[in-house]
Amino acid sequence: MDYKPFETELAISNYYKSIGILEPYQIDLQAISDGFGINLTYTTKKTFAFESGRFRMINVDASLPEHLRREHYFHELCHILRHYGSQLFLASAFIQLQEYDAVRFTRYAAIPYHMIKLFDLHDPFVISKMAQAFCVSEQVVSDRLDGIMRNSNERWYCYG
Repeated sequence: MDYKPFETELAISNYYKSIGILEPYQIDLQAISDGFGINLTYTTKKTFAFESGRFRMINVDASLPEHLRREHYFHELCHILRHYGSQLFLASAFIQLQEYDAVRFTRYAAIPYHMIKLFDLHDPFVISKMAQAFCVSEQVVSDRLDGIMRNSNERWYCYG
């Protein structure tokens, strides 16, 4: 695969490898949270992230299906790790920029760069296989693979 990962992808992969996450089944939200000093809770409230001083928390809506819980978690993780302040006080253009970044970060964190090589991207069922392995929606997988294809000289159209 002729693909050069972005710095964010490499940082996520390096972090995962540093805490022993090498395969999809090892992606543990609690372990990731613990490594960053983030309290992780599950309640029936809407998913959100909260920071106050050194206290950081992500609450995930426990009533969501597992793949959405994971996707929401990674979205909020991005806000904690990469964004500063409350969106309540930001201009809409900055909010849109943060949301775009969080969507992209979710793809990278849910399907880390170093694990993509574990899958045959020419397999016509790769999207469903990866969605199951990473416990995310097929849309997240499709978007992740589309991003890789756009930033690669290699072209493969088998998936989908």
